[in-house]
Amino acid sequence: GLEGWDGNVRTIPKSEGAIDVAVTVASKQIRIVATSGLYGLLACPTNDGERALVGSVISGLAMLGICSGESSWVARVVRDVFPDADARSVHLFVSQGIRDDIASMDAPEAHFIPEEDRARSQAALASLAGEPEPRTIKGQREVNAFLHRVVDEIWKRINHRLTRVNMASVVELCLRNVEGLALDENQWDRTAKAVLAIYKSREDVLAAAAKQQGDRSSAAIATRVLTEMAVCTCSSHGGEECTVADFDSLLADIEALNMAAYGSDAIRHEMVAPELRVWSNGEYSLPDEFFVTILKPYQAGYFADAFQSSADQYRLLYEHGHEVKALPRRDEFSSAVYAEFGFSLDELPVFEEALNSLAREQRKCVTRTTADRLEWLLRGTPCADPSDADRFLDRITLHPRQRWDKAPKGFRERDWYPWLFRRRLSLLARPLVRLSEEADSPVMFTGGLLSYSLRYVIGGAYEGRFDSQYFRSAEMASWIGSANHARGGEFEERVAERFRGMGLQARRAVSMTEFGCSDEHGGLGDVDVLAWRENKPIVFIVECKRLSPALTIGEVAGQLERFRGEEKDLLDKHVRRYQWLELNKRLLERVIGVSTPTLELRGLLVTNTIVPMQFRRDLPIAAEDIVPVTSLESRVATILATFAPT
Repeated sequence: GLEGWDGNVRTIPKSEGAIDVAVTVASKQIRIVATSGLYGLLACPTNDGERALVGSVISGLAMLGICSGESSWVARVVRDVFPDADARSVHLFVSQGIRDDIASMDAPEAHFIPEEDRARSQAALASLAGEPEPRTIKGQREVNAFLHRVVDEIWKRINHRLTRVNMASVVELCLRNVEGLALDENQWDRTAKAVLAIYKSREDVLAAAAKQQGDRSSAAIATRVLTEMAVCTCSSHGGEECTVADFDSLLADIEALNMAAYGSDAIRHEMVAPELRVWSNGEYSLPDEFFVTILKPYQAGYFADAFQSSADQYRLLYEHGHEVKALPRRDEFSSAVYAEFGFSLDELPVFEEALNSLAREQRKCVTRTTADRLEWLLRGTPCADPSDADRFLDRITLHPRQRWDKAPKGFRERDWYPWLFRRRLSLLARPLVRLSEEADSPVMFTGGLLSYSLRYVIGGAYEGRFDSQYFRSAEMASWIGSANHARGGEFEERVAERFRGMGLQARRAVSMTEFGCSDEHGGLGDVDVLAWRENKPIVFIVECKRLSPALTIGEVAGQLERFRGEEKDLLDKHVRRYQWLELNKRLLERVIGVSTPTLELRGLLVTNTIVPMQFRRDLPIAAEDIVPVTSLESRVATILATFAPT
């Protein structure tokens, strides 16, 4: 057994003699007995345990005279079965946090949007919006007016259904599905390395994983939005139980509502021609060029990058358990957190652990309690101020409102728009669901979503991933600005180091005044990274951009609008710097100490992640020269290969 084991995967006893094999010749049976040492072999980032098991089976077959028992032959067969050390089906590691802890007691199934409900929801939408006959609608105002009517009519349908069902029953289904979908995502992330090793076609693996991710994302967004709608619309006392059929229908309608809003955003940002076709079955469609040439390739590339990142981080599952990185202590950020949220960074883990302990105590996916009990629980935590506990609860609680489709005082309309991310009235930002404003109101939450939410908001603020307008305090807005500036500099240095690692010389933040370009030429600022190799007649003029992932059509369109290479946008100065240096190569040669009549310049836009601009063909910079930092080495190597040494 594992008596005395301390719970750390790294200290499980490992043993080459972890498996005993016995055979009964008469009945041709093989009996395999695994000792505790097998746990140690399975609790490794490589498939040592599976190899040992297969080797034992082959040894048993050899004892029965069915095959050779020579050790070299057995080893060769095991290698044939497991050609890669990463190919495996058993993954044994310690719980990674509260979500895993609760799932070991009550693991919900992931529930996706059924195709039949999706088809039902989309049928006759045009008729619902006042367009019963097939026709083509043209013009931005006319098309958007139609799409807005679609959104309004779907919401009326959802609202009508929600008013007759019980709030708690809807929230229970929603929260269980949030966790079920998160567990499904964890499983795919945690097995990414194994499935890439098991299956020959990387493209097939990525296609299957991307399809699963797309379906999961649609269901997750709709599920969270349904929770937000339910607390503002359902009856907290009485009403019918929400059935699975109701749940499926509601999710499909929310997806259809968001799809109409996404289309409107694409039209508004001029990503799609303002032309909408109404079909005879009542469905509608928009031109698909933007979706086919930019959006889908971007989403596929972004997903492939994330999937590979999950595979690369597989080993971390065996190095960490219940270990959540604490945010580094910085006085400015601590002050900003208190000014914005009303509680301190020191109190945050105390409050979180109190709620997680309650969740573990109940041993259920969805924790049920009351508002007054939560107040009593958090006010009584050690080293916590009672007023701070009240503010913490208020900040993470999704309160009922009279209207779901109207922002209350102190919030912006975008805070409830279900087709946007980073919203202050979202379930992600407010994971405790309060069913009424009575003192003893029921409150429902899941430990997994709670922990994710705190890291999403507080960690996102620390990393500068939120727009400063998300926050209300001047202190947090100041922190966001300074954090983004600092991380921009860190990213530039990271890019410069990558060039140096390839054997090039590189300088960061090179002022254009060094090349004799004064402010009279338009205030061209700095070259983020200047890189060159003395024996190759080429200089890289590099613009570095650390960008947040574009998660919606509006965000994709927003990035594309900001990087057109037009006057005063985010690509404009880079283009003008490159053009100025192209015309003044002698001044550039003097600064870098290289003189050659054949000097060529290459402008690169290096980003921290895959970006939509990589898939656009009408920019003043070639699409292949917009490079995620993870692909920088291969792009630079390709360019250098075209030059002979000087």
